[in-house]
Formats: sequence, C-alpha cells, structure tokens
Amino acid sequence: MRERCVQRLIRQCDEAWGAVLNLALRLTAWALPRHGTTGRMMRSRGVWRRPRLKPFLALNSVPHVRHIFQDFDPETDALILGNSHTYHALNPASATRLRFWNASLIAADAWFAYHTYLALRAKWPKRPGQIVLFGDDYWLTSHQTEYTRMFFPLAVCLHVIAGMPYRNAFLTRGYDRMARRALRLIDRSTPSPFHRGHFSFADTVAQDVPAIVREHLRKLTRPATEVPWLLRLREAVEADGRRLVLLRTPHRSDYLEALAAAKQDIWFQTAPFRQGLPLLDHFTLQPPTPTCFVNSDHLSPEGAAWFTPIVERDLIRLNIHQ
Repeated sequence: MRERCVQRLIRQCDEAWGAVLNLALRLTAWALPRHGTTGRMMRSRGVWRRPRLKPFLALNSVPHVRHIFQDFDPETDALILGNSHTYHALNPASATRLRFWNASLIAADAWFAYHTYLALRAKWPKRPGQIVLFGDDYWLTSHQTEYTRMFFPLAVCLHVIAGMPYRNAFLTRGYDRMARRALRLIDRSTPSPFHRGHFSFADTVAQDVPAIVREHLRKLTRPATEVPWLLRLREAVEADGRRLVLLRTPHRSDYLEALAAAKQDIWFQTAPFRQGLPLLDHFTLQPPTPTCFVNSDHLSPEGAAWFTPIVERDLIRLNIHQ
C-alpha cells in the first residue's frame, strides 16, 4: 500500500513538473549551445520527451543512499567511489584485512564521486594510511548522470538525503517536494540489506555487447567536461592526507574483443587525472568461471567474492595503509 502511494505521488509530480519543463525546453532549444550542458541533455541524450522520475529507481535508491551517508563507518580503511562497475565488483564482506566502505552509486559520474567524498570526509577522522579507491572508466570524462532520462532521479535522491548540489537546479528542483513526500512514506523500520555500502544482487538485464561498446566509445567524441571534477576529487583527497588509487574492473572477453576491433586509444582523455597515481589495472583480467560475470562489464556476486580479495591484496602491497 505504501509503495503504491509513493508511486502515485511520483507520477503526479512527473506529470505536473514534466509538462512545464518540456514546454520550457522546447521554447528555448534553438538558443542553446549544441555542446552546452542543457543542450547536450536535450540533443545528445535524447531528452526531448518529458523525463520521468522512475518509481523503481526512486524507491530502490533511497535505502542505498541513506545507508551510505547515514551509516558510514568512521573506522573505514578504504573508501570506494565509482559507478556500477565498482559497486558490483567489490563486496566489503569478502575483505579480511582492510575495512572497505563501498560508496559507489549506480550510474554515478565524476560529479557524484567528488561530492560524495565531500559529504563523507567530515565523518571520516583522518589517520595515516587511508585510501580512496576510485573506479577508472574510459568514458567517464563526458558522462553526466543528471542529464540522462533514466538516471536523473538519483540526483534528486542525493540532493534530498545528502544535500548534494545539483548541476542545474532548474531542470531538477521541481521534483524536490515530491521526493521529500515520497521519502516520508518509505518505511525506515525495515532492516537495511546493505553491508558497508554493498548489497549483492545480479543485474540480469540482457546486453547487446557491440551496442554497449559503441555507446561507451561515442562518449569519447564528446567534450571532456568531467576532467575538472576528477582533478578536484584528487585535490580534495590529497589535501586531506589520503591516497587516491585508481581501479579498473574486469570486463568480459566479448566486450574486450568489440573494443579492440574499434582500434581506438580509449584512455587518452583521463591521462591528466591519472598522472602519478597508483593504478590497479584489471580491465582485461578474466575470472576462473563465466558465472563471475553477470554481463559483459559487470561482475556477479560470485565475481565480487573472487575479485575483492585481489584488490585487497594489491592495496596491501602498495603499503599505503601501513
């Protein structure tokens, strides 16, 4: 009953605010720069139709975001930031020597990673050997979650729960009131399924691997708008006396074959950010069994149980935590 009420409220907000927003975008589209942020949202991301605050995403993001920011463990040794790749690849329960906190967010971008760190740094007392482990994806340099039709509700959720600023408040603030009402209706008494930021589940959505690779490569043709946020993240981590380490998670062989066929230098845009940083490059690493992958670029719970000790071993060998 409560879930149906939340979904109804979300739909009402979607209809009211979406209609106004859609009209405003259509009236001003001719004046927007083709590669500006709002213009890119409308043209490159295909958001001509009214964006929808997806009930599924809104409902399932809330417990995760609440857990990350409200239950944070100050004794954490390694804070994990990134998107769905690092979220699925690293299960803190599989680490035995280091205390991981997986603050990765599904579909997150560099903006979210930077502001997640700012929100958690006050809850994380400084001590020697602390690590921020960041997922390095070649397409991150132009990925902007807030300007996508499917995942912009995550920005609303993070703003309402964690106070994270919007990239463009005009495009999203109309959902604030609706989101706050929805949050009050979601039962807080249910035990959280998350452990140190992570909850194991298998995202079994079928993939067209060549299409996924083409979409990722297409992002390399867009302006590298996110490099400044990557650099800001590095500056903030190093200013706190912590060590930033980059991680590339495993990708399945069919993804790697499709990527190799494109014959492109995929890492050139992140080079200014990576310079001088330790890199744990497991991009081409293949697990012992096919069931460790749930699709071409995400590990399954079994894969996370296999991969997390490898990353823990690599971090220990760096002697950062000593």
